[in-house]
Amino acid sequence: MKVRVLGHACLYIEHLDVRLLIDPWLIGSCYWRSWWNYPEVPADLLEQIHPTHIYITHLHWDHYHGPSLRRFLGDDPVILLPKSPTVRMVKDMRKDFRFSRIRELSHGKKYSLERDFAIYSYQFNPVFIDSSLVVESANACLFNANDSKVFGLSLRQIIQRHPQFDLVFRSHSSASADPYCVDGVDPWSTTRSPRDYALDFLAFAEASRAKFAIPFASSHVYLHKDTETFNQYYNSPQKVMDEFRKLSSPHFRCVQMPPGSSWSDDAGFKLVEHDYSQINHHIQDLQTKHHSTMSKHYNREKSASLNEASFTRYFTGFSRAIHFPLKHLRFAFFASASIHGDIPGTLAIVDTKRRETSFLYDVAYSPALIAEHRLDFILRVNPLVLNDCTKKSMFNTFAASKLLRIQPNGSSKRYLSFFSLADLYENDGLPLWRSLEPRQLINRLRRFREPLDVAWFVYKTKLRRSSLSSLWGTVE
Repeated sequence: MKVRVLGHACLYIEHLDVRLLIDPWLIGSCYWRSWWNYPEVPADLLEQIHPTHIYITHLHWDHYHGPSLRRFLGDDPVILLPKSPTVRMVKDMRKDFRFSRIRELSHGKKYSLERDFAIYSYQFNPVFIDSSLVVESANACLFNANDSKVFGLSLRQIIQRHPQFDLVFRSHSSASADPYCVDGVDPWSTTRSPRDYALDFLAFAEASRAKFAIPFASSHVYLHKDTETFNQYYNSPQKVMDEFRKLSSPHFRCVQMPPGSSWSDDAGFKLVEHDYSQINHHIQDLQTKHHSTMSKHYNREKSASLNEASFTRYFTGFSRAIHFPLKHLRFAFFASASIHGDIPGTLAIVDTKRRETSFLYDVAYSPALIAEHRLDFILRVNPLVLNDCTKKSMFNTFAASKLLRIQPNGSSKRYLSFFSLADLYENDGLPLWRSLEPRQLINRLRRFREPLDVAWFVYKTKLRRSSLSSLWGTVE
């Protein structure tokens, strides 16, 4: 088996006649020009990629990237998707692409792709679609946890079935908009530090019994003018390595694998060098390289106007899906050419209790709008982004873009309820009675450990106030 890292969260695995590509975001940007691969995928490496199979862990665009996927239509690969409780993922694949072979993988089931070569999809998250993948050959076993923060009994299930992993890949950062995009909040004083995320990664590596742990799925930079400030919070693989070197007696090795790096069961590692300490210079180079692309995008943002029909259609359906015991919300989007400053815009108000949407035009933004219109929060966003979210039912990608500003009502965090409800709604989780559909029941029964893990999470982190890394043990 040979494994190559291609980009942010993308692996290319070759074994005999199988060429398995995982989460291909390989070209361009994602999240409305906000995220860019760092380091960028070498052009000569791209030309060598001809997959027979493509596995997508979840719906987020840095894993499920349309332009990258269309690049491989001519290879006619088999598309492999986690068989989640809902059909959202497979429906999107059939609607948006012309792949002729699409297959869903049930949780924990073995799928043989070649002689002595099998994969196992393990799903984990009660709200939205997420999964990890175990890849197994006669001579090697790889665990691509990616963004899935699997722990507890669910992780134990994986370890018991695969007692020794040669390589474990996992993310080591957060894509959340909270607290980074919240007005009046200093992220440095409220967010978890890069060290916290590094310790999560290292504790997971220790718990999963890895031989080699690879910091993964967390290496991108922001080039958009409204998000470039978030580069200061970048948690590089080098920072993870620094924390690893402080451990007294780890049972694994931590290895950096920038794009182009590889490992095989016969030759070991072939590593590409990359100096992450020069990130500021690299960002300047990328901004120069992609200046024309960004200028064209800014012109599109300036000329965009709110699609009221699409907005009303989405939020009418969203409001109708919310029933007891879910909390009703009254909130608004301030749609303007700029999410900063005082450019007038449209205040689009959503009242889920009354199931109403309304619009106020040429409004000057002010935090006082919250009290004036009895709102739980305001989300400032460009109409281009908001239109995409309502047309494609993709608010589950919205927060990760960081192309928004959040104005809460005092110390309330009810905007987090909106993001969770949007995830449920877009992934067939609302109304709640949909969880009784046969497909959902069968899938959740296969994942019976997950509710117990959620209870353990609440006990450890909310009641005991333990660190998140304690979910996997301790490595300090």
